[in-house]
Amino acid sequence: MISLSAIERTLYWPVGCPQPPDDVEDHVQFARKWVKENPGAGHLQTSSRATYVGVGLSVLGMVTGLTGFFKENKWLQNCGWCLGVVGLFATFVGKMCGYEFDLSKTIKNTVVAGGTNGIQKTPEEVGIDADKVEKVDITSHDQKLDGYLIKAKNDTKKTLIYFHSVRNNIGHCLEEVKKIQENLDANILIVDPRGFGNSSLGDEELTPEGMVDDAKAIYDFAASRYGSENISVFGHSLGGAIAVQLAQEREIDTLLLESTFTKSEDAVSSFGNGSMPQFVKNFVKKYIEDMKKFNSIDSINNVKANNVIVVHGTADNAIPSQQGKDLFDKLDGNKYEKKHIELPGANHANYIDYYETEGVYAALNSFIFASSTNTSQQSKTSSGKGKKQKPVTAGA
Repeated sequence: MISLSAIERTLYWPVGCPQPPDDVEDHVQFARKWVKENPGAGHLQTSSRATYVGVGLSVLGMVTGLTGFFKENKWLQNCGWCLGVVGLFATFVGKMCGYEFDLSKTIKNTVVAGGTNGIQKTPEEVGIDADKVEKVDITSHDQKLDGYLIKAKNDTKKTLIYFHSVRNNIGHCLEEVKKIQENLDANILIVDPRGFGNSSLGDEELTPEGMVDDAKAIYDFAASRYGSENISVFGHSLGGAIAVQLAQEREIDTLLLESTFTKSEDAVSSFGNGSMPQFVKNFVKKYIEDMKKFNSIDSINNVKANNVIVVHGTADNAIPSQQGKDLFDKLDGNKYEKKHIELPGANHANYIDYYETEGVYAALNSFIFASSTNTSQQSKTSSGKGKKQKPVTAGA
């Protein structure tokens, strides 16, 4: 049986690229590096082998078909058609999967990692007061991140950063943000990471490292304005996994994980309550190998947070509620004030409709504004709940 890696080598290998040394395991990465280091290789050399195999088969098919036509030989005609179709397909795949246009990267960025372009709605279109909206542009490792800072009804430093899920952008989430802010008098900062919405990506692939770097840049923007002691984080699904990684390097007050998976492999295995065909799971797993950094179950007790709220809908078919329960159970109650809230009947998308009746807003308000009567926010870090954590310094 031909392995996927063997197929990749056939499709991706550029003509003229030398064979890699024996100690090189990843031949595809070797070839990609060679192309980058040899910009003068030329058009022909940077096309994959499959392109030329396809062209050859197409020509052979045309010759065979024409021969069959003139000799009135049906077998040759049919053979020519088959060779021509296979050849055209191989040519298409060779070009689309070759170096001039990396289809593999495109699939990963748009389908698996979930980058989405364009903003569907603006704050004004969902009824958010324009006077409370500040358009923000944040730079993260040469990428431009696009988003909104939606200020609270009353002047406050309390700020909630909202990290959305895969296949979403800030335009999809503004109605949820509006409902949260109607019940939580805090500023809300919502910014797309690279490759989502109108945030830039360029020729890069979406990676966990890149998305976490963006989360840190977003956090630093908020902390520079309002102080790290006033920053809380909300993460939905993939956004929750990003939030857990961020909270290992930045101090936050309250961390709310909504519909978050335990680790990326579990998310794929459980998608659709296990109804996804195995061959589809295998395909997706191929593209999330480098997403293994999102392992929240093993790193949840490393977060630098005072409070952690885990929320999950019982009818969630994308990420089963048991994964939220597992995350909560793993949390060390001696380090964090923690709360677990299940939303009976809620699925992966309509969770916000259950927040008021199930007490999520009450929990957020209780945690975020618990120290609002203190004369100093810093005193909270060294007393009360802060005793459960050693004082920490924000990571780089």
